[in-house]
Amino acid sequence: MPGRITLQITDMRAERLNCLTGEDAFAEGGGDIGIVPINTAMLLTGTTTIEDCHKELAKSLFIDLWDHLNSKRGYGWTLDPGVWVISFRRVE
Repeated sequence: MPGRITLQITDMRAERLNCLTGEDAFAEGGGDIGIVPINTAMLLTGTTTIEDCHKELAKSLFIDLWDHLNSKRGYGWTLDPGVWVISFRRVE
């Protein structure tokens, strides 16, 4: 059985949901769309680098997931609700 992990909060702030960047979404674990040719993905996202493409795809997937989980409760992406942004690190 795995042991517990301890996390230390390093930053906490309130911001609007639509302030989320592609980099933020990628850090949340988004961006894996499976097997898609990178040139097709770059064309669809309007990006010129692979890194920017991954970030834009991550943001798009995050928005889709957010709406799937929250829009029926009245907190869809377009409402731009306030959210807490919490950063942390693992303490050994």
